[in-house]
Amino acid sequence: SGFYMDVPSFTTLKRFVVSPWGQNASRFLSRACVATYPKATQKCLIAQIAAPFLQVATFVWQSKYDIDQKLCELSPTCAASSPCIDAYASNLSHAIHVVLTDHLQHGAFIDTCERHCD
Repeated sequence: SGFYMDVPSFTTLKRFVVSPWGQNASRFLSRACVATYPKATQKCLIAQIAAPFLQVATFVWQSKYDIDQKLCELSPTCAASSPCIDAYASNLSHAIHVVLTDHLQHGAFIDTCERHCD
């Protein structure tokens, strides 16, 4: 769990992590990612953005219906709408496929359980 998408309602909340007035954790980020997103380094904390910069084999176990992601990334209206949740789940699966499983060293198991980090 934890393959978060790059959605403004979530990504912008991560600014405090890289801000010199916040946690200033920018040294933990991929240098290549930071070079790609110099004015939005908080994006490098988001799996959808950070994954293409991985240099080690990675396996993701992710729910399409992650409880935490529904709360963090979806508006309350969307989170209450099955078609909207299904569209998000489809976009999430597609993003994982594009940035991880299209590369031989990475893999993923995507389930449909409503859970987070079980």
